[in-house]
Amino acid sequence: MTMETTGFKIKGCGPYPYNFGKMVRMLRNSFDTWAMQGLAKEGYGDFKMGYMPFLMNIGPEGSTNKEIAERARVTKQAMSKVIRELENLGYIAIKPHVTDKRCQLITLKPRGAELITIIHQCVANLMGDHETLVGKDNYTNFLETMDKLLQYHLLLEK
Repeated sequence: MTMETTGFKIKGCGPYPYNFGKMVRMLRNSFDTWAMQGLAKEGYGDFKMGYMPFLMNIGPEGSTNKEIAERARVTKQAMSKVIRELENLGYIAIKPHVTDKRCQLITLKPRGAELITIIHQCVANLMGDHETLVGKDNYTNFLETMDKLLQYHLLLEK
């Protein structure tokens, strides 16, 4: 399939002939669809992609609500709702913090830790497929460029 047939090129769009916003959105949507289908096959059909930033930001020894919210870049209020859902689904445990009684420590339960392992394996396989599709050097350049763009946008937000 060529880029022309996917509708990403825009004629007369100055020096940048690709619809960047559409490409980013479609890549994200495709990734989410791929992930949800894969997780369902692995027995995690109850997991929503919206849970990912929260689950993936729990440290190995556990994390507080505040730490997870900062890493996931969301408000503590938004995070609290998702954390309750993850607890009800059996992915995480919430217990009193050992040294700070004002907060709780959120840790992964075996189901959550297993899910993270599966996610890492599946993403590594997908990245291998992408690398095969476009070549190692092109894929490395793509990842490095994406990292630079993300760093740039993070700086703009400050």
